[in-house]
Amino acid sequence: MTNAEIKKINVAHINEEYFEFTHRSGLKVVVCPMKGYATSCAFLGPSYGSINNCFAVPNGEFVTVPEGIAHFLEHKLFESENGQDVFELFAATGANANAFTSFEKTRYHFSGTQEFHRNLEILLNFVTSPYFSDENVKKEQGIITQEIKMYEDSPSWQVFFNALRAMYIKHPVRIDTAGEVESISKITKDLLYICYNSYYSSSNMTLAATGEVKLEEVLSVVDELYDGKEPLPKPLENFIPKEPLHVNEQIIRKSLPVSIPLVDIGFKEESLTESENFLNRLKYDILLNMLFGETSELFKKCYDDGIVTKPFELQTVAGNGFVSLIIESETKNPETLYQLVIDEVKKRQNGNLSQDDFQRFKKVALAEQIRLWEDPVDLASKLSDLARLDFNLNDILELVINLKFEDVEKLLDNGLKEERSVLSVIDCLL
Repeated sequence: MTNAEIKKINVAHINEEYFEFTHRSGLKVVVCPMKGYATSCAFLGPSYGSINNCFAVPNGEFVTVPEGIAHFLEHKLFESENGQDVFELFAATGANANAFTSFEKTRYHFSGTQEFHRNLEILLNFVTSPYFSDENVKKEQGIITQEIKMYEDSPSWQVFFNALRAMYIKHPVRIDTAGEVESISKITKDLLYICYNSYYSSSNMTLAATGEVKLEEVLSVVDELYDGKEPLPKPLENFIPKEPLHVNEQIIRKSLPVSIPLVDIGFKEESLTESENFLNRLKYDILLNMLFGETSELFKKCYDDGIVTKPFELQTVAGNGFVSLIIESETKNPETLYQLVIDEVKKRQNGNLSQDDFQRFKKVALAEQIRLWEDPVDLASKLSDLARLDFNLNDILELVINLKFEDVEKLLDNGLKEERSVLSVIDCLL
């Protein structure tokens, strides 16, 4: 049995608790038994995403790998040397399984209502048993090429990444998560093993299990499958180029077969540490809703004037070296909407935010943290994110509870600058 110190986290204000520990292998583990739930689930994966294309190998030398390799690696881990289909193994227990790669993380996950022990074994087994060959790499290159071409035809995907390309000059957040056809053609099995051995080290991995789970059961499986694995001798060193604060280009357009132009209006914000960016994301979310939410004056005006026909989609994109605010909408008047957004920001700066709006959206943010306990999958995903940066749910709850109106005012007055804004448009293909 593991000799790790197990910490019980008593979640203030909502009378809940969960457990966390660092296994002797270095694996961070979070376990939250949830009474009354039949579903059990787990999220497992490394702090490794599409922006991690330059890093130091054990001899200290930095290597640069092709764009899209983290996503490629995620796909390949589902393939085993004996040809066993991992999805079939999960299906045999009635579980659903999947995976995803984002800018800074890769996650493999399952959920089901029976045989949690077996499902957790399957999850840990295939993620810790890589098998790459020249043949299966070539086959995957064809599959992901088709996926990339599908993304090229997706208006929502293109308007979003075009906004990031307009904002960012050097930072790899501007690169499509899946890479490009040319970049994935350069991926080899040797490069995959280099990335796997660097980023999938147990000390760079997080496991979160929630729902109908038992702490002892998780301990048993982790002890069995991570026995003999050692943490990295020193933290993995990534190279992220220093990004200037100005934008790359202010307007970017592309034509696709859409009935109404699709628009992303973005603001490039100053980046702090990765942890600070993570915490500030919640503050920016509140600010975005105050300015552009469904009850905002700007949305009401745009809707009444026929400029938009549905609420704005609002998003804060933040991580290691990047913070961006995105307002997305469909409109026949992209330039008009862009100017209205810029004018609204200027109008609300320097003491013109509503305290009532702040209090309302602060309550919404608090309710969202509490609602995590209604869904084991949402909770496991959140706990995995928090553990990656050494936070717990109390940190987030305290952040929301102690958030002051002046904190959000300061974000607005110091950010959302017109000169750091961009307009990304998907025009109707004629």
